[in-house]
Amino acid sequence: MSTDTSTNPNTAFINETPKDERVEIVKNDARKLPRPGEKGDCYMRRASSMIGAELGGRFQRLAEQQIVGQAPVPYPAQPANSPFASNPVPDEPPLGIDVGAVKDVSKVNP
Repeated sequence: MSTDTSTNPNTAFINETPKDERVEIVKNDARKLPRPGEKGDCYMRRASSMIGAELGGRFQRLAEQQIVGQAPVPYPAQPANSPFASNPVPDEPPLGIDVGAVKDVSKVNP
């Protein structure tokens, strides 16, 4: 068994940070957490808040940017005589079986 304290799993953890500093760190981390009912931090929220931040002042409108997936894509309306103006495919009838059913694989079938 190793006697080196850095690799010995039975050695107690020693934290030399003062207690008041550790308490302040925990309080700071709690302040950063989202409040109940508030959305948390994510990459999409950061991207939408920083969009166009590299260009500022009068040049900000020169680079219109859009984050993919932030809003639905506005497709133009099709002309009435276009085959894509309506859905010509009828609804499919139900299959008659449960497609979500899972077979019992815990037993071996001979």
